[in-house]
Amino acid sequence: MYIHALFGLKPPLTRPHPERDSVSEFEACLMAKIRIQRGMPVTEIALIWGPKDRRRVGELVRRWVKKWGEAGRDLSILPIDAAFLDKTCPQAYKDEGLEKICGVPDGKDFKIDTKRQNSLFTRASRSEKV
Repeated sequence: MYIHALFGLKPPLTRPHPERDSVSEFEACLMAKIRIQRGMPVTEIALIWGPKDRRRVGELVRRWVKKWGEAGRDLSILPIDAAFLDKTCPQAYKDEGLEKICGVPDGKDFKIDTKRQNSLFTRASRSEKV
């Protein structure tokens, strides 16, 4: 799981009691991810984790959103050169003639010609932005 790779966190092995147990760092990390990915209000996130103080959940989410932002920034400025990309290009991409593809870290989408022979690549290149 990438949360463990990025932050060294693992999910709790026991089910926490919502009224007694405090929120673990793993859970706080998930709260922030839900806020980032789904835009869910902090009040609703607090309800998912039981009767927690909304202000406390908001503090946890803010702290972890910053950590997610730092991780994203670090991953988007990796020193990757053309030789590395050529060496690590998956064979399935090469088989479909997709040796020269790219990802843009800021989330912009570009129109591309999709290969129809492989539905995986067609689905992966779908975007509602363009």
